[in-house]
Amino acid sequence: MIVTQDVSELAARAADLVVAEIKKHCNPVLGLATGSTPIPLYKELIRRHKEQGLDFSTCISFNLDEYVGLGANHPQSYRSS
Repeated sequence: MIVTQDVSELAARAADLVVAEIKKHCNPVLGLATGSTPIPLYKELIRRHKEQGLDFSTCISFNLDEYVGLGANHPQSYRSS
């Protein structure tokens, strides 16, 4: 179990784990959840990409919670935003 002082520390610790996996594997596979819970983690990963050059170019992602059968342009599809 990891206990942190606040959500920003949690996001940083979680990002450390994701970065370690990205660096460990040639073609890392990321399962990315939707919703508001992982947003602080995603913001931290974006910051590291912009400021530190974190490279996602070899990553494969599966975006969880997508609705089956919705087209990419449907307003309720996570691909549309």
